[in-house]
Amino acid sequence: MSACKSATFPGATDRSVADQDLQLLREVVAVSNQVEDFEHALNLALPTIAQRYACSVGQAFLISDEPPARLLLCATRYESAPGLFAKLRTPASLDLDAGYLRPIIERGEPNCTTALEDALGVRGRPAREAGLAWVLGVPVISGTQTVALLEFFAVQATELASGALDAVARLGVALGRVLERQRSRSARRRNERLASMGTFAAGIAHELNNPLTSILMNARLALKHDYDKERLLEIVGEIVADTERCAKIVKNLVKFARREPAERSPVNVSQLIRRVVAVARREAEKAKVLFDVDILEPLPVVLAEATAIEQALVSVVNGVLDGTDNRGTVRLQAQGNAGKLRICVSAGPLPAPSTSQSGAPAAANDSAGSYEMASGIISEHGGTITIDRRPGSGNRITIELPVAGQSPGRATE
Repeated sequence: MSACKSATFPGATDRSVADQDLQLLREVVAVSNQVEDFEHALNLALPTIAQRYACSVGQAFLISDEPPARLLLCATRYESAPGLFAKLRTPASLDLDAGYLRPIIERGEPNCTTALEDALGVRGRPAREAGLAWVLGVPVISGTQTVALLEFFAVQATELASGALDAVARLGVALGRVLERQRSRSARRRNERLASMGTFAAGIAHELNNPLTSILMNARLALKHDYDKERLLEIVGEIVADTERCAKIVKNLVKFARREPAERSPVNVSQLIRRVVAVARREAEKAKVLFDVDILEPLPVVLAEATAIEQALVSVVNGVLDGTDNRGTVRLQAQGNAGKLRICVSAGPLPAPSTSQSGAPAAANDSAGSYEMASGIISEHGGTITIDRRPGSGNRITIELPVAGQSPGRATE
């Protein structure tokens, strides 16, 4: 557990009690408005409140969200001398019905007492043995609910005026706003992660759908028609190739999940592109889309994991095909330029996912999920993927990868 650092209360002796309480409120409110983390706010607030009311120990509890509700001890604490907190022997969790806690939590009002045994139950005796004589409980309010509790102990009993209790209550409200902001931010991040996982899953489903559809169609053809051996071998070869493609997608997904380093080697991109084009043309024919290819040979070599780059390129091409109307045209262009390999896939119009600052398209649909997956693969290889939206003339997706060495020469089909 971490202890709060000591903090001084400037000019306390020069003010009236009311002025001191008001200044304390202003300081804690100012701190609460500046920080986003509840533990950080406690680190600043606990010693300030404890020193204002001459308390030797300050500790905090969060109310658990899951039933049955209990008070969970926070790691943050304040003690005026080492060892005091240990003497209290505060358990890691407390029942809400224990001693004086229930009225404070239900009413949302602070309470102080010298009757430690009645207020604290089994915790009362260790508090007495530690030389403590007084306890103050302060609810932390978020909206209309008590979400946490601050607890302070003093060696000498302190009689608090109603104005002081009001000030302490408002301190709890100010700290509640910090906790509310923190929980709201955590919920927003959790929702963003879930949305990202959904988009990623949609991209994987999109990638697997094409080869699985091809496998199913070829299998049905083989069952339906009495083909000769040569044609059957051709169909079986296509089934094997599509099955291997599915296996590669799953293998890359497992590597991504385990964050395994990819094995990279020099890749003849011309041959890789032509394999992608061969598959894409079949999909384009089904969708009645023209597929135009313009490769400026010879293309340079890139150092990469070939199956991952192929998967990224297939993702982009499929995303473009999905967004192209019947009798539309998709064009793939590739060339080496200024130490980079540039591959452009364009059509009009594409779905219009927005482009993030890093150049990766944001998720919006299944195609956007494919773009996001491709963006992750290309980024891991030191490249970039961007979308250039051109109203009226279609969009262009550009992939750029760093060149590893000299061109291997003109690739053939």
